[in-house]
Amino acid sequence: MKLRESNTVKKQNFNYTIVYLPDEKVYGEVISLGTYASKVHYIKDGFEYESIILNEDFEILEQVNIEEIEE
Repeated sequence: MKLRESNTVKKQNFNYTIVYLPDEKVYGEVISLGTYASKVHYIKDGFEYESIILNEDFEILEQVNIEEIEE
């Protein structure tokens, strides 16, 4: 009896939104983008922060989409 080989391919997409926070003078990543405010993760002076920040208080620099395919 021969077993049939399964050819499953798993595909995952990772989306990153890189922002600049001029008041803090640091770069960060948007965790959750909202209509008026967003949750932003950033590191300043060696401490990690995850804060709700008004969208008008940061600039979106880059939106990166990484596609990972696993066979």
